[in-house]
Amino acid sequence: MAQEATNDSLEIEIDNAELLLNGSYSRDGFDLVVTGADGEQLIISDYFSFHPPPNLMLPSGAGLSPGMVMAKLHLPFGDDVMFAGPANSANALVEVGKVTLALGKVTVKRMGADGQIEELDVKRGDKLYKGDELITEGRGFVKARMLDGTRFHLGKNANAILSDYAFDETAKTGNFEAYVIRGGFHYKSGKIGKMFAGLNKNHSTISTPSATIGIRGSELDGDVDEFGSTTIVHKGGYLT
Repeated sequence: MAQEATNDSLEIEIDNAELLLNGSYSRDGFDLVVTGADGEQLIISDYFSFHPPPNLMLPSGAGLSPGMVMAKLHLPFGDDVMFAGPANSANALVEVGKVTLALGKVTVKRMGADGQIEELDVKRGDKLYKGDELITEGRGFVKARMLDGTRFHLGKNANAILSDYAFDETAKTGNFEAYVIRGGFHYKSGKIGKMFAGLNKNHSTISTPSATIGIRGSELDGDVDEFGSTTIVHKGGYLT
């Protein structure tokens, strides 16, 4: 199965939510290849020839942005590198936090020292790095704490990517960004929320296939269902 984009196309409609949201992503030249658990493949021809590439949309309106796709591919950070060529093994790991609890089957995907994507079992105390993709299977559960104390948890059958993070207490700067592709999640601001208290500015962002949530010193629970729809329970602070 293949899809093609045109120069005046900003999005490509995909009718298979299971494949789009749960498939494995890889690059073959300028083509994007999405492979399902059953071996079914979706080939999006010339995806990487566009700058930026098109959004991959489901009929419901949910979908994956180019940023989400690049994060799933674990390509080096920075637009010039991500769109121009394959991964660079010199891309250094940037520590962002650690695992405080891992129950059941929990894995992480990240770029290894040899430039290949590694898939590792997650244990309590493991360090987490910028770009890590956390996956829980079955009734797996994982709790993470960022360097500033921000908490980010994932429930069963969840998939999320720690797409960006920075914290400098001396300079009073920081931000947290994550993509949640599926499953339940919990977020509670740490020191970065306190540093931004009283400012009319988001310090964190959680993006899903159907929502972009701007966060200001907040606590929330969320869930992304099998079709990419997002439900949020706001517990405190401000969201946009």
